[in-house]
Amino acid sequence: MKKSNPLFLGVALQIAVLSPSFVDLPTVRAQESTPGQPKAPANAAPAATPAPAKAQPPTGTASNGPASGTSTAGTAASGTATPGAQAAAGQAVPPETPAPTGANPTGANPTGAGTTGDDSNVMAITTAYNAGLAALKRDDFTAAGDHFNSVVQMAPNDVNALLFLGYVRFKQDRFEEALTSLEAAKKLEAQLAPKARAALYNNLGLAYWNRKQSDLAIQSYQKALELDKNSPDARYNLASSLLSSKRWKEAVPQFQAMLLKDPNDATLHDGLGLAYEKIGNWPKALASYRKAMTLNPKEASYPLNLALALEKTGRQTEAVQYLREAVKLDPQNAPALLHLGDIFIARARWPEAQEVLARYVSVRPDDFVGWYNLGVSYDYNAKFDSALQAYGRAEAINPNDAAVKNNIGRIYYKRGKLDEGVATLQKALERDPNNMDARYNLGLVLAAQNKWQEANSEWRKVLGMAGDELQRVNSEPKPNIEKKKSLQSLLQVARGAIAENYLKAKQYADAANEYKVLLAGSPNNLAAMTNRGFALYHIKEYPEAEKVYRALIKRDVKNAYAYNNLGAVLEAMNKRSEALDMYRKALQLKADYSEAKSNIDRLMAATAVG
Repeated sequence: MKKSNPLFLGVALQIAVLSPSFVDLPTVRAQESTPGQPKAPANAAPAATPAPAKAQPPTGTASNGPASGTSTAGTAASGTATPGAQAAAGQAVPPETPAPTGANPTGANPTGAGTTGDDSNVMAITTAYNAGLAALKRDDFTAAGDHFNSVVQMAPNDVNALLFLGYVRFKQDRFEEALTSLEAAKKLEAQLAPKARAALYNNLGLAYWNRKQSDLAIQSYQKALELDKNSPDARYNLASSLLSSKRWKEAVPQFQAMLLKDPNDATLHDGLGLAYEKIGNWPKALASYRKAMTLNPKEASYPLNLALALEKTGRQTEAVQYLREAVKLDPQNAPALLHLGDIFIARARWPEAQEVLARYVSVRPDDFVGWYNLGVSYDYNAKFDSALQAYGRAEAINPNDAAVKNNIGRIYYKRGKLDEGVATLQKALERDPNNMDARYNLGLVLAAQNKWQEANSEWRKVLGMAGDELQRVNSEPKPNIEKKKSLQSLLQVARGAIAENYLKAKQYADAANEYKVLLAGSPNNLAAMTNRGFALYHIKEYPEAEKVYRALIKRDVKNAYAYNNLGAVLEAMNKRSEALDMYRKALQLKADYSEAKSNIDRLMAATAVG
């Protein structure tokens, strides 16, 4: 009687699916592309803007006083509220010496040196000067500018008129003209008292800052302090400019000096906190932020800044507490809402992430990152219709972003819409050919369409890109460990995907070779061992397959599939008694293992016939 063929008749060989974890997860906005892990978005926090720079109005002038210096919520890119100077911020300083205000100061030299001519000329200058002061009191800067400009036209060397004209032009946001007047006044500064000269240099600093000449601005503030070491406005502006210029260590003593005179100024504690944060002194940074919050518990930017610092130091639970406080104080606090969403995504708290991110996009409906991360929160939670809607809004805002197209393509794949998935992922790669997530996912969709060769072509590109990037990371003096692990993981899953593709295409020799390479870098990958043994069995390399399965059993002594498969290999080598023992061991470990039972029955029947 003819023997039954033992080759896979009833043999259930385990083919482990090596799909990478990240393919089932959306790509999250991150500074570096790291598959599979939710990260904070690249521009995660539109945070509070710098406070206005302060100007020093001298005594006896028509000035309306200095800016308050209180931080306000806005869209600075730093991620932390700062009291740094901004373009067009602050108030310029009028001169220290006012003109006489008499109706007819005949024979007087109303504005100081530089005025010459007959009495009628003096009268005209005096009238224009006083009219300028009167206009300033009404906050009528157009009229004031016209009057002081008239004075300068009649008396070009009138230093006070030049100072006032610079002040007015600054208030009108006509910064080039303001700088022209102030630089002209600087040439005549010897006529001014020290405090007036200090005010001149303070205002010059503001003008230079608005022209983005930060070094000249800082030098001007320093000169103002040399002339008047007690000028709080010049010191505040200097500290703010140092912060904005990333000269954080130099900013610290400036804030400390101001706090000696005004220890209850919350804005100063907040600025000092930022300076400490930037130089890495986290204990002092946190203490300063807490002090600012204590001094002004109604200002929402302070708990926000404290929360951001706590988040950077890994204290996310505390960060959530203060982010909630910021939102309580200001329900439309966009930075706090966005950061809450980031933390909830990182902690897989999907409903909470969805709730705060939905509030965020209601506040900032045109923000790409908000819609993107809202899509991520739905995507992770398998709410794919909502995810596609959110991703669609993000894509409409930034149609050239590859990552959002990758996520949309991935959802099409999960829903079996393979053609749409391929088209979307190809569009992602048109925007960013180096997007490894999109290229891997394109390979996955092509494989689902049984386009084995095309899929492997995409995955081999991933191997090349990830390998080059890993080499670059390893060459750095201090390699990024997380980045390194991520790239190593990507190399493994791409290699595993290629090997699995060969299995599906029944190209067993190629599959065996790919799994061999994979196992060289990941020797404890049990699924890869199972699949390599399967491929070796098919190309009849039975001794090598036996080694693989015995090594697998050594690592996983309760792996019923490994015993069953080893039994098949031994049976192919005519080691029937040993094969029978392996089948029985598999059935012992897994009582409902029908394939192992079938193999036992078949082998017993064949042995009896033989």
